[in-house]
Amino acid sequence: MRIHTRRIFSILLAAFLLVSCSEQDRPATPAPDSATLNFYNWEDYILLELITEFEKTTGIKINLYTYKDEDDILAALQSGLSGVDLVVVSDNIVLELQQAKLLQELDPVLIPNLANAKAHPYFFAPHGDEIVAAPYMLGTGGVIVNSEHVPDDANSWDVLWNPAYKGRIAMLDNSMDVINAGFKSLGYSINTEDPEQIEAMRDRLLAQRPLLAGYYDPVTIVSKMASGELWAAQLYNGDAMAAVESNPALRYFVPVEGASIWVDCLVVPRNAPHPDAAQRFINYLHDPSVMARNAEYLWYQPVNLPAIDLLPAEIRNAPEVFPPREVQNRCEHVEPISPESMRERLAAWAELRTAK
Repeated sequence: MRIHTRRIFSILLAAFLLVSCSEQDRPATPAPDSATLNFYNWEDYILLELITEFEKTTGIKINLYTYKDEDDILAALQSGLSGVDLVVVSDNIVLELQQAKLLQELDPVLIPNLANAKAHPYFFAPHGDEIVAAPYMLGTGGVIVNSEHVPDDANSWDVLWNPAYKGRIAMLDNSMDVINAGFKSLGYSINTEDPEQIEAMRDRLLAQRPLLAGYYDPVTIVSKMASGELWAAQLYNGDAMAAVESNPALRYFVPVEGASIWVDCLVVPRNAPHPDAAQRFINYLHDPSVMARNAEYLWYQPVNLPAIDLLPAEIRNAPEVFPPREVQNRCEHVEPISPESMRERLAAWAELRTAK
């Protein structure tokens, strides 16, 4: 089990910074070699031995570059970053990239294993007939608690607003995740554009602010939950499973009010120099045995039905990885919202970050 630091769509597009897995500076423009594949992914979000096996089998060299914030790669692609062949991004970012016509259509002839994903109920295909994204993994955003301090029947976002846990509560240091939690805790859709609901969300989160130990990245939350320093926190399910492995007193749940559910996707940028190699790698990853090994390592749900059948029972039966239907039904995907609504969210987040 590994920690996957996933930072879902936030407001500000940060200055672009990517770090390769070898910790060398990213080449400005990778060489146009047909036996090369330039792959951009979140940190620790693939079983590395799969890359080695693909290289040995195909002779295609994979250059892996990792990033910590999805906005970095979005900003880079929007500004015309060259040399990128394959990228892992969340479903809402796929929609933005497709609307900007920054993605190539995938060729089903080159990716026959994509049929293993299409049968999955959460197969993600953006609006329109063309397929520009191959699903990768599915996850949720919810709450992790320490059962030594929080009742076993706690199942609501309210636990993160409980004054009894003042100083022992943390939220993710991510604008959209925090804002989405504020909306869901009030029973609102995370995609609402109602000004009154946005104002209520702002007030709700401002009321929570004095109770927080802080806004932290997932790695810090995992560490502080495992050590007992925190008693309750917002977290992603795969990261939560890493924390539970370190401290059996911890428990993850999707709140009864609902939460976000997401599908990470593999996409090929419009100007990718090696699109065929990228699609060969997508096809390899969607081989059921390969996808199952990857999902077992990551503790996220693969969007690939035959792969699910190959997973160990421990993972298949884990509700944190495979939410029951009633849990899925109260979760929402993030959808694009208007610029005005985005500005209102930005203003609320800025106020939260400066509040005491």
